[in-house]
Amino acid sequence: ANPLRFLLLDSVDQALREARRLKKGRGRARSAVVVGLDFSSDFGNSLQLGLRLPEITSELEKALTAHGRAASETREIVRGFEAAFLRSRPALLDETGGFTSSSLASGIAKVFDLMGGALAIDAGRRSGTAALNAAASLLHSGAVDSVVCAAGQRSMDAWRYDLSRKRGELPPAPQASWPGEGAAAP
Repeated sequence: ANPLRFLLLDSVDQALREARRLKKGRGRARSAVVVGLDFSSDFGNSLQLGLRLPEITSELEKALTAHGRAASETREIVRGFEAAFLRSRPALLDETGGFTSSSLASGIAKVFDLMGGALAIDAGRRSGTAALNAAASLLHSGAVDSVVCAAGQRSMDAWRYDLSRKRGELPPAPQASWPGEGAAAP
C-alpha cells in the first residue's frame, strides 16, 4: 500500500477530530476533499520504466543471447529480472490504483464519508498551493460548506528536501531546547 495514503488519512483524522467534524452526519453531504500531490520523481520514474519493461527485457534477452547464454538460461535470467524489478516498484503492481493522486483524494472522501466530491491536483512543487486555491474557490462558490484540504510529496528525497529548504519552501526547523535552557541562574 502507498505509505502516503496512511499519512494523509492519519492527518485528516487528526484535523477532523480537532475541528470536531467527526460527529455522525454533521455536514458530510456538503464536505469535499481536495488533495495536492507532487508525484513527479519516484512514481513518475517507476511508471516510465514500467511502460518500457517489455523493451528493457527484450534488450536484456538479446544481450544475453549475444554473449552466448543458452535460451533456457536467458529466459530464467529475464524472468528473474522482471520479478525483481516489479518487487522494487510496488506501485506498478497495485491494481487498486492506490498510488495515484485521484485514489488518495477519493480514499479520504470514502474513509470519512465525505460526499461533497474529491479532487486531486498534481501541479508539481506548487501542488499544495494549487489545492488551497481550489479549496477556497469551492468554499467561495458555495458549492460546499467545508473542504478537507491536504498536500503531499511523493518525491522528497534528500537532494530535493535540501533544495526546497534552500529555496525557502519549507518551514524553518524547530530549534531544540534543553531542560533548564534559558532559565535564570540561581
